[in-house]
Amino acid sequence: MNKHNSGFSLIELIIAIVLLSMIGSVTALIYTTTLGKAHLPRKMMQAEFLSLERIEQAWANTYSDSLGYASIIDDNEGALTTIGYADFSRNMSVLTIAAGVTPCPTFANECKQLSVVVTDSNTSDSLAQSTALIIQ
Repeated sequence: MNKHNSGFSLIELIIAIVLLSMIGSVTALIYTTTLGKAHLPRKMMQAEFLSLERIEQAWANTYSDSLGYASIIDDNEGALTTIGYADFSRNMSVLTIAAGVTPCPTFANECKQLSVVVTDSNTSDSLAQSTALIIQ
């Protein structure tokens, strides 16, 4: 560039435009990829809540006079009808463990190991799994 001329030459302007367009296209690609997966963390938090809620319900049933410990059985709820959670289904499997067999302590009569899996009803993806041990 000549000392007396100020500003950009045509080639400098073209190089700047090409660089900016490359940066813009990469940024747009990252943005669209991220935007497409933005709902997953929210769904995973909801699924974790639903799995822990089901374990809490089973645990609470052990204190019920009418239901009790024997009411904790395998349970496949299928699609949930709860408002806001229709996209999820829960499946609780129960494994009865004899006293003294790991992980059941020796002082217990028996234990039930609960495992709740929450899946996305639309995609069948497993989003959360919680496990608990209930001692009789």
